[in-house]
Amino acid sequence: MVNTSRISNATIGGVILAAGQSQRMGSQNKLLALINGVPIIRQTTLALVESGLNDLVVVTGYEHQLVAAALADLSVTCVYNEDYQSGQASSVACGVRHYQASTHEAVLIALGDMPRVTSDLIATLLRDHAGLTDAPNRITLPIFDGKRGNPVIWGRGFFDRLMALTGDAGGRTIVAENKNALNSLGWPDDSIHFDVDTPIALSQIEED
Repeated sequence: MVNTSRISNATIGGVILAAGQSQRMGSQNKLLALINGVPIIRQTTLALVESGLNDLVVVTGYEHQLVAAALADLSVTCVYNEDYQSGQASSVACGVRHYQASTHEAVLIALGDMPRVTSDLIATLLRDHAGLTDAPNRITLPIFDGKRGNPVIWGRGFFDRLMALTGDAGGRTIVAENKNALNSLGWPDDSIHFDVDTPIALSQIEED
């Protein structure tokens, strides 16, 4: 368990994107695939819960009832994205919209299919972003081997642009257009790049 006393009391909400149709996995919903008996979406969610995030939204879509059931005993709010088939951007918008009327300074957006992401990574990102004097106008993200990864923390100043996204691009276009706002955090391994999109990726996780 992460020592959450290390984290600033700056208010940061959390969003997990868990609405995709897992088309590259064939008939299996990757988020419900078991690793050591635990669904991938639950492993990812537990990492965020244990990091110190006390306000967490899971955006569901495809097989939403099954995904929500895998998290039923956790302190999270599941929000159904009726437009999930249009692409990831609609789920990003759905999650950020949940915090639009809140007092949160930022929101951390994580992908539901990244079971190698740890609570230590999340806690480090939270602490680093909370320590910025201009946190509402910054984007904090991890980097390994010169490549940006996930999760990403978005300051409130980017909420409107995140909610206006369309298609399947996620926030990459916003990052590309706001390089001066980036707060990059070096991370020592490729957990920030590894997601479970294919049966091969799932087999790699199962062999760990």
